[in-house]
Amino acid sequence: MDWLIYGSESLADIFVHLALICTFIIIFFFTYASYIEKTVVQDETTDIVRQLSRQISILLTKEQNNSLQAYFKNMQAPDMSASDKAVRDSNNVLLKKSIVFLSVFVSSCCIVVLLLYYLTKFSIGALLLHNFIALLTVATVDFTFLTVFAKNFKPSDASYVKTRLLVILRDWTQQHK
Repeated sequence: MDWLIYGSESLADIFVHLALICTFIIIFFFTYASYIEKTVVQDETTDIVRQLSRQISILLTKEQNNSLQAYFKNMQAPDMSASDKAVRDSNNVLLKKSIVFLSVFVSSCCIVVLLLYYLTKFSIGALLLHNFIALLTVATVDFTFLTVFAKNFKPSDASYVKTRLLVILRDWTQQHK
């Protein structure tokens, strides 16, 4: 009978661990990780645009450069509220789907753990303590990794973006002769 208790407790341990880790990952992603990702993309985009804007004068005559400066000086940014709303709506749908998934998954894990507990009466307190310590360790590693390393990651190569832009502009000018 000891093997049944040990096997049930090990299985319950796996389900508790999965429920806690899954909950953490989803909450962590929609809070801190998405903020870091957004910051990285915005910073990288800003950096690439600044580099391109500094180097554009190489491609232009002085008159063209002056004309562009005058154009951009008075240019109004287009209304992007519809596009921004579409992104927010898409992210909200994803968040709601994640909440539904998490609810079903964690509920299922809890049911399995409770059934195993009632069958074999293992120490649920020790099982929860063990898994919360493991969760704290994973959370610390994830937070540290995102804060120290991922935040400083460069997702795109500025020279690649510049090259692609020049190729696309060259192709566009040839199509519109």
